[in-house]
Amino acid sequence: SGAACYWSPYPGWTWIPSWFDSAEKSGACTYRCEKEFSHGRKTDDEGVGKPVFPTQSRRSSHDEIASEPKALTLTPSYSVVGHPAFKIYRFRLPHLFLPLLDHIVEGCANHANSLPTGWMTHLYSLTKQDVALRDVPGMYEASRPIMHYIKRAIERMYEVETVRFDRNQPHVLKYSAEDKSKHTGVELHHDKCDVTANIMLSKSNAYSGVRMEYGEFILHPGNLVHGGADIVSGERYLMILFAHTR
Repeated sequence: SGAACYWSPYPGWTWIPSWFDSAEKSGACTYRCEKEFSHGRKTDDEGVGKPVFPTQSRRSSHDEIASEPKALTLTPSYSVVGHPAFKIYRFRLPHLFLPLLDHIVEGCANHANSLPTGWMTHLYSLTKQDVALRDVPGMYEASRPIMHYIKRAIERMYEVETVRFDRNQPHVLKYSAEDKSKHTGVELHHDKCDVTANIMLSKSNAYSGVRMEYGEFILHPGNLVHGGADIVSGERYLMILFAHTR
């Protein structure tokens, strides 16, 4: 059965910010996760050889994370990246969530090692090595506190009432300069969603290249042209969420 981890955020914890409504701070909750656990132009995913851009591949439905407890809210610390008109924001996850990141990477790596093609799951064609957490036993459940946290960030920063995630979200993306795939980055593109979240799952000493710190995440509009900067050594893992808002 293995070890279990528990997260119990209660009202009054210092990382719950004053700029959230008092109603959102009420109530306590416990999360439990078991250890076993272009200017690139989009194309339709019809036809052979055409690239499939997020979030076209394997999309079957949307999930709304609406039933999570209200106690998990944002840390007030965030920064604006670039010109404010771009609406790019950098956050850091609360410290109590960091063990979940290592757990998710380990679970996805073990799952990929059990597959004939490894990380090459063909979830998307633009990114070459990615795993949907719903395909890995226990990993979607482990990610739910993080998903809810990011959902609240999107609601606040983009002033929306509803946030929905694609069926394949979240997914973990692997860049590697060490294995045969040589998938070290991703070309310029834009995402077929309203908001994209990129969460850094790797510590900064695990790779060489453009840095985000472990536990940080970036929010940006999906239609913003962006790319994944190449790493030159090591491995980098990201967790990605494509969100649809209204």
